[in-house]
Amino acid sequence: MKVGSYHIIVDSQQQPVCVIRIQSLGLIRFEDMSDTLAAMEGEGDLSLAGWRAAHRAFFSREGTFSENMELVFQTFRVVQVIKAL
Repeated sequence: MKVGSYHIIVDSQQQPVCVIRIQSLGLIRFEDMSDTLAAMEGEGDLSLAGWRAAHRAFFSREGTFSENMELVFQTFRVVQVIKAL
């Protein structure tokens, strides 16, 4: 994955849904996530508290959670919609 690269996003049946282009990539520690970046992810209630709870639960189930773990944060733009959800 690199800035400028294109990716096909698939649904749960592995059918293509859209094409995205990566606009930015960065590393951020779990403990350093900001309100703005949490809201940009667009999930849940868009709050930092909600983001932390959901991601802590996910990574704990995976057995990889740590307050200082590094996460890849990317921004992208939808280039083409292939199939509406």
